[in-house]
Amino acid sequence: MPSTKPDTNLLKAVLAIRVPKLTEDIDFLDFLGEDVLGSEDATALANPDSLHSLLGEHLLSLGACTTDLELQLLSEDLQQDIAQPSESHKELAKALAKGQPLQQALQASHHSAEEDVLPPGSCEMCERLMPLTVHHLYPREIQKKFLKRGLMTDAHRLQKASICRQCHNTIHRLYENEHLALNLNSIDKLLQEDDIQKWVIYARKQKSRAVAGMRVAR
Repeated sequence: MPSTKPDTNLLKAVLAIRVPKLTEDIDFLDFLGEDVLGSEDATALANPDSLHSLLGEHLLSLGACTTDLELQLLSEDLQQDIAQPSESHKELAKALAKGQPLQQALQASHHSAEEDVLPPGSCEMCERLMPLTVHHLYPREIQKKFLKRGLMTDAHRLQKASICRQCHNTIHRLYENEHLALNLNSIDKLLQEDDIQKWVIYARKQKSRAVAGMRVAR
């Protein structure tokens, strides 16, 4: 029976959404999607252990993971994304197949569209009066898995922060969901990060945009 090769554009879409740091190095993303994963039989990508073995060294060197536990959890997420790609994955893969630039395609298929939007108020990170969104300190994408593994409790589902869209985007651009849940599960912990501090200093110098009835793009 002939082997089945995976869709490399879908692999790159999954990697770009699940590992945002890869969007900063398009050549590396292409290498992982086409040469590392794309050269494997599709059945090899159905096992998280295989993905762990194929990607582990690369993701650790990139800094996408800092511990083997994070790498293991990320491998499981990638396997699920590849096996059951979301509409965002499929849309991004189609855009890449048409030659659309990655950043432009990502913007069009932003995968945080389901996040709750709140009335304007003071952002818990930058302290500006802005339209607010709900940041789940234990991201919803990992809650089922973390509950099963005993890494969080039902009470952690309720731990949220009210932050502006710009701060929210910055958090998810800098850190993976597993890292956020394991290490940065409070605003205080986030604000201790050097990259977050640099962002907050910049953001606080920008204009507030809290207008009655204003909503951010979703």
